Amino acid sequence: MSLAMTTRARSAPVVGVDARRRRGANADVKARARCVARASEANDDDDGIQLGTAKLPPTCDETALCDALYQWASTLTSSGQNLPFALSQRVDRTNDGFELAFLTAAKNGAPGELAAVGAIAASVEVAGQEKVLMIRGYGNVMNLVDTPVVMGAMPAAIRRAVAMSSA
Repeated sequence: MSLAMTTRARSAPVVGVDARRRRGANADVKARARCVARASEANDDDDGIQLGTAKLPPTCDETALCDALYQWASTLTSSGQNLPFALSQRVDRTNDGFELAFLTAAKNGAPGELAAVGAIAASVEVAGQEKVLMIRGYGNVMNLVDTPVVMGAMPAAIRRAVAMSSA
């Protein structure tokens, strides 16, 4: 499946958080995969590539964890610790985590139009009786130069988010 997802540089995301809440969690995962697929990189299936997994303690507050991870992801480019990134980024809050899309200029778009070439999505899921944080990659994420930088900083962010949400 190949769909092009483009958005103007300063506009809201194509699919808003409220729309995702109405569709449910299963549709949310498939929407992420469709959101970042492009005609030239349509080799990934709808489930994406698993980049990481973290077992969450039973005392962990899911909402607080998701809020802390979203805050970390949305401040990656402004903290100065991880600069510079080669690609622009857009971070969207989902009901079960966040989605970080890597953006580049749209090949056949108008000036200022951006297209997602890959994304990293983190979501809290239930596996058996335990909560698990799943980190998946979509689109061309494995070939992007910024993926190792983000994934290298993520373990510390997850530890901090778990500590904040378990207090």
